[in-house]
Amino acid sequence: MAAQTTQDLPPLLTAAEVCRQFRTIERHLLYRLAHRGEIPFVRIGKRGYRFSLSDLRAWIAAGGSRGGSIR
Repeated sequence: MAAQTTQDLPPLLTAAEVCRQFRTIERHLLYRLAHRGEIPFVRIGKRGYRFSLSDLRAWIAAGGSRGGSIR
């Protein structure tokens, strides 16, 4: 299996970038959903949350179902 490079990985967005992209969600709500495990996210260190745009779009298309964290 070939090693992935950063070019092969999907871009990860900060909470502020997600809020700018979708404009209907506030940052505190996004963090609350991530903390509850209701929205897909990637954990960076102890406090960092990053969000994949493609994962968020798929989550929305699925109706925003629970169990979306990627850890």
